[in-house]
Amino acid sequence: MVLFEYEIKESALNGLGVFTKENIKKGKRLFQASPKLDTEISAEEFEKLDDREKREFIHYGYLDKRVGTYKLDFSVALRFLNFSKNGNCNQDPDVIGTCLTANRDIKAGEEITFNYFEVMNEEHFQQGFNPK
Repeated sequence: MVLFEYEIKESALNGLGVFTKENIKKGKRLFQASPKLDTEISAEEFEKLDDREKREFIHYGYLDKRVGTYKLDFSVALRFLNFSKNGNCNQDPDVIGTCLTANRDIKAGEEITFNYFEVMNEEHFQQGFNPK
């Protein structure tokens, strides 16, 4: 679930991105997993999916390296959250589900970015649209 006002528009980083419509203070929660809307499945459940379902899951979701489960967030905004090695938000290390917080003040109009490798292995990221 998105916890700030945003818009999705063209990004200089990659296609479309998520841009804040408000000033955000360091430490503010930006995204929070919703147990009623988001999906989490085990590696065993993932393996039972057909190839098309696996591709969709990997494209829009991720394998959380911290707990070994596959996660797919309902929020459309998270699908357009672009990668940056020096993203302006981080996964809260004290929360198992998706919980991204601003790691610095972010100005209205700025793109929200995240270092995916905080929660997924680079190998899984590189696997991208072509799951085995």
